[in-house]
Amino acid sequence: MLRTAPLTRDFSGNIHKLLSACLSAGRYIEAFKLGEALLDCFGRMPMPQNLLWPWWYKVKDPTVSARFLQAELMRLERMAKSAGVYPHWFAYCRSVILIKQGHHKAALGNYSLIRQKNVLRYDFMRQPFVVLKLALEDDASDWVIHFAQSLLEREPGLWELRCRMAEAFLAQGNDHRGLVEFKRAARFAEASMRPAIWAWHGEALLWLGYYQAAMVKLDAAIAEGEPTYARVWRGAVYLKQGRVRDALREFKIAENFLTGDPEIPLWKGEAYRILGKFPQALDALRLAVNAGLHWGLYNRALVYHALRDTDALLADFSAIPMIEKNFLRIRLKLPQDRHLTTAEICLVLEAGLKCAKGVRRSECFLRHIWMRQVPI
Repeated sequence: MLRTAPLTRDFSGNIHKLLSACLSAGRYIEAFKLGEALLDCFGRMPMPQNLLWPWWYKVKDPTVSARFLQAELMRLERMAKSAGVYPHWFAYCRSVILIKQGHHKAALGNYSLIRQKNVLRYDFMRQPFVVLKLALEDDASDWVIHFAQSLLEREPGLWELRCRMAEAFLAQGNDHRGLVEFKRAARFAEASMRPAIWAWHGEALLWLGYYQAAMVKLDAAIAEGEPTYARVWRGAVYLKQGRVRDALREFKIAENFLTGDPEIPLWKGEAYRILGKFPQALDALRLAVNAGLHWGLYNRALVYHALRDTDALLADFSAIPMIEKNFLRIRLKLPQDRHLTTAEICLVLEAGLKCAKGVRRSECFLRHIWMRQVPI
């Protein structure tokens, strides 16, 4: 049985590490008792970002990590059934693993075991669900904003949560407030975190089509040591500005820092398509489509059209979300009472890539950003 001394803020970080060590040893009940002791002392988790150190994310090799995560998930499931206590803690840990595995709908299913709990005491357990709700639920922005504001009033330095709230404001069409929140995130965060926030801010400006402003933020992020996603999005800015070869150079640099991120091959595939390098485009877009980025379908269908492979074109077009196709048909004033011709399908595909500006991810909230009533 673990024994704990009275807790003070000075060594609460060490208690977090002990909690994580118990998780790593599969001693979940003892870990959760420690967690509850922290909550008894402080009323809420004082350092939620360190809660799971170094439990699951210290495993670096992708193959080993995948095996570890699956085995850990099975252990959690077995223990949760037999323990009968701390169901909210088990749900939280399951969600963390499921998110890491990419099983977002399954992770969101655990929220029902957490949402009835004391909001202030267990707010850290709700934070992973912010990104899931934005990704999977069409009407999540109000919930995200309300939840984020309640936490940020007490802890303004939670910069990741503030950036998610900024995304929710963008989804509501409140671009000014969303961009202001990105600036506030950088102001309240530690200096070491600011390059990542500038990169995120630059991505949001890319979504909105403010390419020069996006470049300013991305350049600043890279200059201060953020060479990864900022490189991807700077390449995307170059591509939207017609500087295709500069874009490919940025994507190549990004590949040196990011492995397996599907946004790189998606943008690369689009660049190769524009250059008419269709075999390279298909190789890149296959990776993006297999990873679930449906914007790869837009680009790949246009490649198939160029290669005169009508069957493949139609297959990719049919897989594009219907809500997007219907929106684009209406914007293009195409007839709704008949099948589209191949030429009309290509118009829809090209209009989608143009209307979306710099959006190339598939989360639900992004549709609210690009599917606005703007001319095509």
